Amino acid sequence: MKFSQAFAAVAALVTVGVSALPKITRTGRYLYQEDGTRFYVKGIAYQEQGTVSSNDPSGFPEPTDFIDPLSDPHGCNRDLPYLKQLGVNTIRVYSVNSAFNHDSCMQALSGAGIYVILDLALPVNGSIDRASPAWTTNLLDLYVGTIDEFSKYDNVLAYNVGNEVVIDPAGTIAGPFIKAAARDVKAYLKSKGSSALVSYSSTDGTDGAAGWRTPLANYLACDTDATSIDLYGFNNYRWCGDATIDKYSGVISDFQNFPIPAYFSEFGCKDSPPRLWTEVPALFGEQMVNEWSGGVAFSYFYTADGFGMVTISSDGSSVTTSDDFTRLQTQYNAVSFINSPTQSAAGSNTQATCPPKTQGFLAGTALPPTPANNVCDCLEKNALSCVFSNTKSNNTSPIIGELLNYACSQLGTLGGSCNPIGADGATGTYGPFSVCDPSTKLSYALSEYYELSNRQAAACVFGGNSTVLSTAPASAQAAGAAASSCASANPAGTHVPSDPTPTSPSTKGAASPGATQSGSISNGTKNNGAAGFVDARGALITVAASVIGLAGGILWRNTQQKRTISRDTILIFGIQRVYAIQMMWYSLAAAWLIARFCHLLVLLVHGTIKLLEDLQGHIANKRAQDTTTHREFIKCFPHLTPLTAARSNMQTTCPPKTDGFLASTALPPTPVKDVCECLQKNVFSCVFSNTSSKNTSPVIGQLLNYACSQIGTVDGTCLPIGTDGATGSTTSCLAARLLPRNATVISIAPSDIEAADAAAVACVSTFPTGTQVPTDPTATSPSTHGAASPGTTQNGNNGSKHNGATGVNDARGAVIAMAASVIGLAGGMFVLI
Repeated sequence: MKFSQAFAAVAALVTVGVSALPKITRTGRYLYQEDGTRFYVKGIAYQEQGTVSSNDPSGFPEPTDFIDPLSDPHGCNRDLPYLKQLGVNTIRVYSVNSAFNHDSCMQALSGAGIYVILDLALPVNGSIDRASPAWTTNLLDLYVGTIDEFSKYDNVLAYNVGNEVVIDPAGTIAGPFIKAAARDVKAYLKSKGSSALVSYSSTDGTDGAAGWRTPLANYLACDTDATSIDLYGFNNYRWCGDATIDKYSGVISDFQNFPIPAYFSEFGCKDSPPRLWTEVPALFGEQMVNEWSGGVAFSYFYTADGFGMVTISSDGSSVTTSDDFTRLQTQYNAVSFINSPTQSAAGSNTQATCPPKTQGFLAGTALPPTPANNVCDCLEKNALSCVFSNTKSNNTSPIIGELLNYACSQLGTLGGSCNPIGADGATGTYGPFSVCDPSTKLSYALSEYYELSNRQAAACVFGGNSTVLSTAPASAQAAGAAASSCASANPAGTHVPSDPTPTSPSTKGAASPGATQSGSISNGTKNNGAAGFVDARGALITVAASVIGLAGGILWRNTQQKRTISRDTILIFGIQRVYAIQMMWYSLAAAWLIARFCHLLVLLVHGTIKLLEDLQGHIANKRAQDTTTHREFIKCFPHLTPLTAARSNMQTTCPPKTDGFLASTALPPTPVKDVCECLQKNVFSCVFSNTSSKNTSPVIGQLLNYACSQIGTVDGTCLPIGTDGATGSTTSCLAARLLPRNATVISIAPSDIEAADAAAVACVSTFPTGTQVPTDPTATSPSTHGAASPGTTQNGNNGSKHNGATGVNDARGAVIAMAASVIGLAGGMFVLI
């Protein structure tokens, strides 16, 4: 049995890379097999869903982690018979980990005649961010790494460069970045001799040229073959229940002259259950095959919102199918592919005409350059002085997004700009460092702020997330010259991407600017990170030390036994030399164990002392500086310090502002409801209206950051709703200005902007000019309205303090290693006894 399993494994490895399935290629607007037969996608989405965030401000919640289904041989072998029952020839997989081995699943699928449409993006930190799109080095490296892992398989039909990146007219500015991703992926595939197609999957939108969906499709398929996608995917859920072909009239007419192959990358509406799948005969029938080449039913596994066709047992060993599965099986197995037109009659490959910009379609025709690591590496090594340095958080994505927004807004107040790291898909303006990963972009912004602030120490703090480099340029002028030199190193235009050094998914600078994201990747589990690595390393050291210790004890025992053998017997068997070798080996092992034990003991003592010194020094300094200054500051206000005043009956002089203490003496006024209610009733035209989320705090924070940044681009400002404890500038209310799906235009809006401004001025005039005694609010329960401060993400504890993480890990590692050595030696002594 073991031999047969080993033989099968070897056979599978030998066959990796050997072509078994026919290549699928594009001719004109259709797909064909090598024998000239037209190919249709008859597929199913195959990926167990990760954890889904319920507070996505876009209204399109994304998973925060994923499970790679193609790295699980047991799961693939379990599910393959059911995929065969459905009669599918394609599966769509949304996320994979290129560091894992996928041979078993991919070979099994190939043997069953099943192709794979593979999305290159990853949840959270590995995709083009729809809120702040960019095409950067970390994304390109991630995409190329996945291609490298899967290029050896014969059944990759297409690589998907994005899924539902654009979801509304404003989001069409992401078009150039999607197109650039397709361009660079195509160039890389060509350099590797791969025939796999490059695709994109779009969500639905308004029919016709007035909407954004059809212009986006034409945009992605326009210009030259080098910059056009090969395959267009459309996530379509229009056909619900027992509908008719009329539901597809718009998607048929809009794609009558579409120049590249198109398919439904998702279908299967569940709004009118049960799902009868009666759209299948229509999709593969004569009324639609001229425009569409099949589709992918959604989904094999159940999702959080109720899609799915099978239930997996708790131990993962068995599958229970649903009625949805049975009905789809019936419809799929009844499909007969229409082999028309023939490949010779399909015409040549052409591209669409690029659509013009309109109010509903904002994408420009100028594409961002191919991301180049050399210019970003040059910037990091030569031009930065204040860099992002948060090493405590496993997921720095939300921190990077918030800090980048804040740093760029502060740069503007000092006459600086984030244009060198900015990218604008509407105007086609791309800064020389816009291709760098988000953490490098953030470090650039922090460095610019630090230099424009005359290198004051407080200008490179940012909540403990930044550090001044010892290798910083000598001056702001030197930094600027170095940055200019690095910018000139960026190739002008495009080039063929090269293999990235990492083989695992890149997470450097994971978040796109402005995104608030968190997540992980896993293979069947949803727990990953540094802690797991430390635990695994400690376990490995424990096992190794224990084994060595036991081996030493056994060797010692054998040596003692050898001594009891008579000299005559030893001479007879001629093993006196063996005895000497054993003695030498034992001596070396014992010496190594003693040296290791002493070394680990030194590490433990050193780590413990350093940790205690760091903690003691940090606590003492912070208490001596911050707490004293804080108390002095509070005591200088007689009406705010009843306890302090009762004890001392006097106030101190307010401390001046310093680099380490930024508070102003000007206090904000007492909040009153009348001015805010006045604004709500008389001024607002577009209001926050998200009622679906139980906790809107993160939504409000993200939207307020985004809205204020956008207001600045149209000569507006958020100063009327801002507060600044450093300058003492204060205004009245918190107002969240809004993104699609969270906002509503109200019917009682002012007639025009002048009327709104006049109403706002009238409301502000009612604002108290000082302080007052607060009145009882109507609500008696804790208020949750606008609970979180805009743009802030906070985690708290109750009296606990955590610091010196690195020292703790070093000390813990030393303790584990020392304990392991002791256990090993004890085990050896036990064997001896």
